[in-house]
Amino acid sequence: MLPKKLAKVLFVAAPCEHSFLEFLVSMAVLKITNVPAKIILDKQAVRPWKRWFLVQFKEIQFMDYNATNTWTKIAQQYKNHERLALIICPLKANHGQSQFVSDQWYYLCKEQRLPIAMIAIDEQKRVLRFHGHFLAGKSAERDLNFIQAYFKPFFDSPIFR
Repeated sequence: MLPKKLAKVLFVAAPCEHSFLEFLVSMAVLKITNVPAKIILDKQAVRPWKRWFLVQFKEIQFMDYNATNTWTKIAQQYKNHERLALIICPLKANHGQSQFVSDQWYYLCKEQRLPIAMIAIDEQKRVLRFHGHFLAGKSAERDLNFIQAYFKPFFDSPIFR
């Protein structure tokens, strides 16, 4: 899915309830990407006892997606690495629809000219679905609606009802 010359990318993953299944999916993504990858989860979305378990893995970081300095720190990580893929879960999974917790990640991608790639868990077929990467366009509203529309069928899965 990712061209070998692609050095930096931001993966948007959903549905995501930060359960053990999503953790295994994240680790699978780490293994199949050809760039060093980190997982940045929303601190507010993970229960403290799960956070304690997940923080044991060096690839996983916790940040508050709604904090103003979070995306500045993430942009700095991209600047400090020649090759880096970050995996984030910016959609709320406990709703029947795909709603963003925050859309600041999109503006980070736009400013830094970072490609966005989408990953979804298809519960029906028990597979990961990848969407080809793209750059943020001129219309943020159009791009964000496209991303939400991509994830909508995965939120309709019986496991999330």
